[in-house]
Amino acid sequence: MAMNEETLGTLFAALPKHCVVLLEDIDTAGLTHTRVATPLPVQSPDETLTSVSLPNIDSSTTVATPSGRISLSALLNIIDGVAATEGRILIMTTNHLDKLDDALIRPGRVDLVVKFDLANAQMIASIFRSIFATLEADNPKPKREVSVRSPKVRKPSSEITKEDIAKALDEKEAESRVEEERVAEEARIHALSEKIATLIPSLTFSPAEIQGYFLKWKRQPELAVENAVEWVEKTITEHKKKENEARERLEKERCEKEKAEKEEKEEKEEKEKTEKEEKEKAGTGEKGRAEKEENEKAVKSETKTVEESKE
Repeated sequence: MAMNEETLGTLFAALPKHCVVLLEDIDTAGLTHTRVATPLPVQSPDETLTSVSLPNIDSSTTVATPSGRISLSALLNIIDGVAATEGRILIMTTNHLDKLDDALIRPGRVDLVVKFDLANAQMIASIFRSIFATLEADNPKPKREVSVRSPKVRKPSSEITKEDIAKALDEKEAESRVEEERVAEEARIHALSEKIATLIPSLTFSPAEIQGYFLKWKRQPELAVENAVEWVEKTITEHKKKENEARERLEKERCEKEKAEKEEKEEKEEKEKTEKEEKEKAGTGEKGRAEKEENEKAVKSETKTVEESKE
């Protein structure tokens, strides 16, 4: 189902009073530079303009938008209008902050802007630890036998046997051993995270790229460290290749644009030259006809004068 203003308004109206709302890639919703005067798009026969009244929004506010699109005014009314719910945390993500309308991200509507830069050494180590950290399910605690007796009822000291004491000591020792293993594993992962942070250059890769690499070696942190240098070299090569391709594409587009402008200019000059020649040719023809007519008149006048002299 395509997202439109009515659907978005309905979804927001159905949200609980206290919640966290995430709108990803808000720049792709067609809200960039909405205040710039642009010609209206040509409508297809299947696309009609509809006046949308958003649910739970001020009824006096209606917007005319193409079906299936969300206007800026409608979005602002939904997230921050008179009828907007208080106590809700709204998070919006974008890769092009400069393309968003100022009204959408003004202070008071957006209280905090967090920019995610390339990962530094601290972030690399933190991502490593979060992915390879030992979970409780990895080291389950020893299961205890379920007693039919109530846990609150204790045996009298006279009824405690050596087997009960040995069993309790074994359980305590097993729990202690599991805890020691967990602490040792955390120390190992921490040491590996510090090491890999020195192998991956800081401020070179995005957190998503680093996370994707770590996930390839899930449950194999040592291999992630061993192959880090190779991955770095390969990824940097790919980055340079993409940059070169992008540069070549831009250069090609620039050359094609210049060539098109040059051809257009030459065509215009050629057209102007042709029009000028045609005008000159037309003027020469008219001048020639005028001179011919004057000559004919002069000849007729001389002939008439000769005839009058003879008489």
